[in-house]
Amino acid sequence: MKKLNLGCGNNYESGWINCDISKKVKADFYFDLGKKRFPFKDNTFEEVKAEMVFEHLPDYNARVHFLREVHRVCKNGAKIFLSVPHFSSQGAWGDLQHTRPFTSLSLDYFAVNKTHKYSIMQAQEVDGENHLFYVVPKIIFGKIHKLLGISLFANSNSTRLIYEMFFAYIFPARELHFDLFVVKK
Repeated sequence: MKKLNLGCGNNYESGWINCDISKKVKADFYFDLGKKRFPFKDNTFEEVKAEMVFEHLPDYNARVHFLREVHRVCKNGAKIFLSVPHFSSQGAWGDLQHTRPFTSLSLDYFAVNKTHKYSIMQAQEVDGENHLFYVVPKIIFGKIHKLLGISLFANSNSTRLIYEMFFAYIFPARELHFDLFVVKK
């Protein structure tokens, strides 16, 4: 099984193809994830991870490029793990390198399954078909919030938006984890 670790930083993992932009870290490939075509053939990978990388991409075009390239190099059904700071976390706002915060709906634009039936991106497309992934968001909390049941409330499909609209700054989350499953026609 071919596995790709994008934006590996100091987490070089054996058994994975590790990529980063910085030549100060150990990686197998060095390139800009938001600008350059990934140096891999179509339909190569079955698993990809990008941990705390996506929020560093400079703008909308770079994020779209990243997701399209990940889709291109993955096989149908491949699993992608993407983590970002949740918009309510100190980490989303405290790092000057972060270019934007994220909610559980942030990847709806690329989802085959809409996280929210009223998604503003539901019927829009840019440059053709954008529904590239089956998207499963999960909001990650610290131990106290888990014990209080906030995690269960925030991750229920029926109450996730209520948490993000009304309770996120009262009970802040740490991260958002997205499991993306590649959908190819």
